[in-house]
Amino acid sequence: MIAVATYYYSDPVDFQRLKPGEPQPAHLLIAEQFDRVCVLGPYEDRLHEMVTGGDRANEHLANIGYRGDEGSWAIILIQESKIGVLRFSRSAKLDFFAAHAAIELPLPSKLPGNFTAMNCADSKSAAFTIVEGNDRRYVVLGKIAD
Repeated sequence: MIAVATYYYSDPVDFQRLKPGEPQPAHLLIAEQFDRVCVLGPYEDRLHEMVTGGDRANEHLANIGYRGDEGSWAIILIQESKIGVLRFSRSAKLDFFAAHAAIELPLPSKLPGNFTAMNCADSKSAAFTIVEGNDRRYVVLGKIAD
């Protein structure tokens, strides 16, 4: 049985610490513990990648009635006994860019050379970075290269 999970509607992650071009390990930015971290972009309401704990996360998202929409995105924290959902509002100060995004933006070329964008990452390798473009700041999940 999965423990009751956290479902936030505020910004419980210290994204203010991020500077463009300087990826930071996710565990330094997120106060909650996690084994794996994934992101859901606008209009996404389930994890599409096959990741450890992904089925449990999708079941939890369905149980709480999570629905992605134009104005929000989420970070999913997966632990063996708990699933956490951190929901964020999109704005020019803080938006989201998915590794799988098919939109025409020059943002991937602005990613740091030592950073690979991903939709899910384990706690040891997960990192966030910020890229700027189109008068917006975008959060990107990924990992820092060894």
